[in-house]
Amino acid sequence: MGAERVAHRLARRLRVALGTASLDETRAQLLEARHQVHLLQLAVDELRDQVLVARHESIAQQTHLAEALEAITTHLGRAEITAARAERTADETLQTLRTTSRTAAAVAELVDAGALSGPDSGLGLVSVIMPVRNRADVVGDAIDSVRFQRYRDWELIIIDDGSSDGTLEILDSAAEADPRIVVRRTGGGVRRGAGASAARNLGLAESAGVVVAYLDSDNRFTSGYLSRIAEAFDTDEELQATVAQQLVVDDRTRTWWLRDDDRLASDLAHQNTVDLNAFAHRSSLLDRVGTFDESLRRLGDWDLIRRVSAVVPIRRLATLGSIYRSGRTDQISSTEPLGWNRHLLERKRPRHDAEGLRILAVEWHYPQLTESYVQADIDGLVALGAHVEVATTDPGTAAPYPTDQAVHRDGVLAAVAAADPDVVLVHWLGIGDTVAEELHEAGCAVPVVVRVHGYEHSADGVRSLLARPNVAAVELPAHLYASLGTTDHRLLVRPAAFQSDLFTPASPFEVERDLVVRAGVALPTKDYRLFFDVARRCPDHRFVLCMAPAHTREELLDEIVALRDELDAPVEVRRSVPRHEMAELMRRAGIYLHTHTGEQPFGMPVSIAEALASSTVVLGPHHGGVDDTLGPFCMRYGDAADAARQVLEVTAWDDATWDAHVARGIDAAFTHCAAEVVAASMVEDWRRLGVVPRP
Repeated sequence: MGAERVAHRLARRLRVALGTASLDETRAQLLEARHQVHLLQLAVDELRDQVLVARHESIAQQTHLAEALEAITTHLGRAEITAARAERTADETLQTLRTTSRTAAAVAELVDAGALSGPDSGLGLVSVIMPVRNRADVVGDAIDSVRFQRYRDWELIIIDDGSSDGTLEILDSAAEADPRIVVRRTGGGVRRGAGASAARNLGLAESAGVVVAYLDSDNRFTSGYLSRIAEAFDTDEELQATVAQQLVVDDRTRTWWLRDDDRLASDLAHQNTVDLNAFAHRSSLLDRVGTFDESLRRLGDWDLIRRVSAVVPIRRLATLGSIYRSGRTDQISSTEPLGWNRHLLERKRPRHDAEGLRILAVEWHYPQLTESYVQADIDGLVALGAHVEVATTDPGTAAPYPTDQAVHRDGVLAAVAAADPDVVLVHWLGIGDTVAEELHEAGCAVPVVVRVHGYEHSADGVRSLLARPNVAAVELPAHLYASLGTTDHRLLVRPAAFQSDLFTPASPFEVERDLVVRAGVALPTKDYRLFFDVARRCPDHRFVLCMAPAHTREELLDEIVALRDELDAPVEVRRSVPRHEMAELMRRAGIYLHTHTGEQPFGMPVSIAEALASSTVVLGPHHGGVDDTLGPFCMRYGDAADAARQVLEVTAWDDATWDAHVARGIDAAFTHCAAEVVAASMVEDWRRLGVVPRP
């Protein structure tokens, strides 16, 4: 069916060609001569690549390939001479073409009748799917590597995803030159396309092949690849999927290596050992596993291959199938955040890291709006299979929102008796010290883990905790750990976690670059005066300050609002904003301006991780602990004037600069601070230290 469709396309184009000027036909013939030269050049490239591979196999094979390379190079030189002669004798060719046109008409009739159609093997049509976006410099080579395949019964479906650099002209020219090439468009925009997964799905919907292969626009097939996979699928009707060898070339370091990994089903759950450019499958297999997940702008190939490996074996082919080039700045691995897409991918499979663990979290009061890292820790542990209950040391405080966790308000000892935990997890150093002492004096053997945060941190307090026999671990941010000057094995470096299903990346079209946000508890150490000062210096921006009252010091919020009024600062103040509304505001904000007086130890504000995860550019102050906490993903300012200057500069960034900076922040947040990531590292460390048993 696929060969018949291509044949009819050829017939139509032949009929059109017969009516054109003979000079055009001459040019077409010359172009075909140049294509033959290019075919030989591709063959030379492939043989060079195979010589490289042969170094890993045998000297004899290397010698054989080198001899073949020399022979075909000689042939190439002859072909180039022939092409030159063809150009010099174009006038003679015109006369010949008058006769040839009558022959072409007869060929067209035969094609229409189906006499010349049909595959060159028993397999049938192979569909090659190629998404592309702004690759005018390399897409032609990728297309030619398909056009000059020894296997002729193929179709190449190219899906453009919003290119603006001349790529479309190259695609249309290729489709005009070869009826087996089909070009489609996703409708993606110039700034942001529909994504590779959506593009590939559009190509799959158009495809008619028995077998499907994939090629990225900056890579190439070796000239025998389609023949080899066609032979494999044709000779084994049970075969459903294959992976071939791949030569990986790093353009940055000028190094190469052979990807020939046989760790398929066992490792695919944890890492992608199969590149899509080396992968092929029967088209009917998609009826069982589905197509690409369009929510994944990265790792969509891993997701599909993982689903395939769950239902059928993937056969390894001992043949070099493709050449993969790495090192381009426009590759998906450079432009799309890994952490966020891996988070989406991992949500698809049940996690059992903490299955069977019973945890009692002891908090001052619970739930609460401001210390959202507490809820993030609980959410992460529950997502990994743990059973978590909560005890509060201040049971009289009203809950600002409902919770699914059982909450014990009759004291820690009663909570331990009721919950029967494997471990007691306490947030804050002071509460941890009190709880550990109470449990030890009561003869309770349940181990205690304490999560330390910034404002109350002290070296003496940490040493006091470590002196208690039932304290199994103390967790704190990296810069606070470094300040202790001790190497106790129970000290664990751990970042603050954020609620990764609530704070998620925004579309670039949602973001209001002139919206500047700050969120926090209403305390003097937060330096809201600086926030107000910056707002006064940036009158064309909109500033929003979200505050929740400090527990037992509720009057401070009104004092901060009065300060705003006194300074006549153009800042909107929102009180006790629910978490889902805060997440929506973060996704709309262009800039998150973090402020801090430096009078207390700087911990690891979860609001910074929430902002990074939400596609917001973060500005933070230059003082102790901030640089270690923010890393290279946030910008730093010295004073209010410097902060205002940077607000104006950031707002004026071009789209490419903005998108690249935001993508790095998203990646950092989800790689290091997502609730499930932090919880998994907690559980693994607890098991390593013997705090909780291994499964």
